[in-house]
Amino acid sequence: MQPKKSSNMASQEREQERNYWLHRDRVASQRSLIDNKTPESCAFVRPIGSMRGNPARSEQVNRDNQKLVQKMVYIMNTRGGVDTSEPWRDKNKAIASQRRRNQEQAVIAQENAKLLGRLEHARPTYRAEKFEADRRRNEEFAARASRYPYQPMDRPKL
Repeated sequence: MQPKKSSNMASQEREQERNYWLHRDRVASQRSLIDNKTPESCAFVRPIGSMRGNPARSEQVNRDNQKLVQKMVYIMNTRGGVDTSEPWRDKNKAIASQRRRNQEQAVIAQENAKLLGRLEHARPTYRAEKFEADRRRNEEFAARASRYPYQPMDRPKL
């Protein structure tokens, strides 16, 4: 059970209801702002004899008009919508995937070439002379510390 509304709340609700219906009436009475009428004649836009003096321009305009008409006929005969697909995308999925694979392969080859260059130009961080000196010193320690004569593993037995 709801509590009794105060007169203030009741008047506020009436005001909101009234404003709502006024808004609905205004929205319903609005006219469309999109101009769907056929265009008026544009004969006044360009001078009458402007195309007669330039036949090359006239041919270009006729070719462009012919292309537009062909596109409009295609749109009307097929799905009726506008083709907004990017012209560089292939309609054939197999060709598109092949192109993508080739691009990925080129990227991998480029990365491999960079890695090969880094490996070829790498400087050694260990010195063989130091390793050899350390080995000789360790063999001396091993010979002194062992009970039996020390024989390194990589040298043949005598």
